[in-house]
Amino acid sequence: MKANTRLVSLSTFRHPGAPRMTPGRARWLAAGMIAAGTMLLSPTGALSQVGNPAAAAGVSLETYRFSADETVGLKSIRLTTLPFSAGADLLPSVRLQVRGAFASGQIDRPNGSTARLSGLTDTEVQIEARMGPDRFRVAGVFLLPTGHNRYTTAEADVAGIVASDVLPFRITNWGSGGGFGLHSSLAGTLGDVGLGASTSYLVGREFEVFAGEDAVFRPGSQLTVALAADRNIGRAGKAALQLRMTHYGEDALAGSNLYRSGLRYEALGSYAFAAPRNASAIAYAGVTHRTQGTFLAVPDSVASQNLLLAGAVMRMPFDWGVLVPGLELQALRRSDGTGQGYTASVGGSAERAVGGVVLVPTARARFGRVVVFEGARSGFTGFELGLATRFGRFGS
Repeated sequence: MKANTRLVSLSTFRHPGAPRMTPGRARWLAAGMIAAGTMLLSPTGALSQVGNPAAAAGVSLETYRFSADETVGLKSIRLTTLPFSAGADLLPSVRLQVRGAFASGQIDRPNGSTARLSGLTDTEVQIEARMGPDRFRVAGVFLLPTGHNRYTTAEADVAGIVASDVLPFRITNWGSGGGFGLHSSLAGTLGDVGLGASTSYLVGREFEVFAGEDAVFRPGSQLTVALAADRNIGRAGKAALQLRMTHYGEDALAGSNLYRSGLRYEALGSYAFAAPRNASAIAYAGVTHRTQGTFLAVPDSVASQNLLLAGAVMRMPFDWGVLVPGLELQALRRSDGTGQGYTASVGGSAERAVGGVVLVPTARARFGRVVVFEGARSGFTGFELGLATRFGRFGS
């Protein structure tokens, strides 16, 4: 049982986690990046000297408290995240983008014990080239291994809970060892329908996961294929559908094949439409299905699962800025009936421009229920508070 627990922990350290160094080194690196981000955010900063500059930084606090803490062995968890990103055109058709985060998590047990994990996540660097009439794009993706490694048992507990699909968090892990890959996309039209397709391939690198152990872990390579279509409906509506499939290669530990992750299939549909008083809204629903995974080193498997997602968001303009309220419901179901539950979120954000910089405060309340294993279930409540600043425009 102990070996299997360790193997399950290893399966959480996969790319592509969200934005992802020992704690001491991470603290001074994060401080330097935050200071640099503040400089870059200024319209007169260094980034403003290049084409179409953009930068963003912020802070968010997410916390959950469990009602049946003795039953599930967890009283509360909180995560503080400081994300940062920047982008600029190096040439008229070549753009550089960098993103990452510093995160600090803590779990509290019913017996009064705590576990903490702090550090940078891996830093993603992307260099994208736009070709032709901006319909074909190709990008090199580099995951710099600035993330955490050499986890203690307590740190692995924190990382495992944050990686759970039941609880929404700003990040999914602190480090995946870095890697590199290639991403390409093509967009066009067929009559009244807009079409798009993309592929990406990411190769991970070896890194040491657990403190005191020399064995290195290498995540399997990852191949993703996606298709998208959209069509205008009437004079003020648009329907869209996205399909995605991800295949993972075999993870390896100390040079031996360890784990084969299941295939991941995703489908997301949305409908955007005009609302009264110059507002706009979008409603969406989707499902992610992951097939059963298999451990190769021991006779054990990881259950298949389905993650259902539905929600709606509205953008409401006012004289002072924009209000963006929304609600979302996600439900996770696993074939073995464990590690599943649901979460409902309600709240939103606001956007206000101040001197060329957009301020984005965020507040959301969350509640739900989780089943850890048979006979161990609990309700939970939580909230998210955050403040972000951004300068320039990201994306296309």
